[in-house]
Amino acid sequence: MGNIPPFMTRSTKISEPRAFSPATVNRKVEIKTWICVLAIALVVIVLYTQTGLTSFISIFLLAIIVLSAILISFSNWMDTRTFVEVSPAQLRYSSPIRKVTMRWDEVKSLWATTAGRGWRITVLSDDRHFMYRIGDQPDGNTGQTINMGFPEGELLAQIIHGMAGLGKSIQMDNSWQCSTDHS
Repeated sequence: MGNIPPFMTRSTKISEPRAFSPATVNRKVEIKTWICVLAIALVVIVLYTQTGLTSFISIFLLAIIVLSAILISFSNWMDTRTFVEVSPAQLRYSSPIRKVTMRWDEVKSLWATTAGRGWRITVLSDDRHFMYRIGDQPDGNTGQTINMGFPEGELLAQIIHGMAGLGKSIQMDNSWQCSTDHS
């Protein structure tokens, strides 16, 4: 798998609370998808009013694009309301569908697993966990750069490593793990 990720070898401590959020997504894709929904819906309506018939393919295409637009909008909505907050006392992950709070002594391990060209980080306690992606900027098919994940995700991993007192990282199959022996 290669060398240990640099952020798994450094520890950082904090004395003041700090919040981390995912990268903001370019809303152009969402807007273009909803414009396609409206255009295809308009075509289906015009065809129906002119001929009294609709084709299965046009309804199917409309349904697929509506579903895509809903999923894109939902993903953007989730990202704008997701954050990880670290303080000297605890770690808190919050999204619209999941909230996790851990004191630093409850953090048992931090895993870094490859995810495309970046890393997916998993933070575990005995009975809770959360995941986030380290920020990445893959090039889209159009040559545009796409921002995804937490831009300061490496620093966040270093803070979790340092504040939880995690040990050295070891390679486990296709990931790296550092843990501690809290009792």
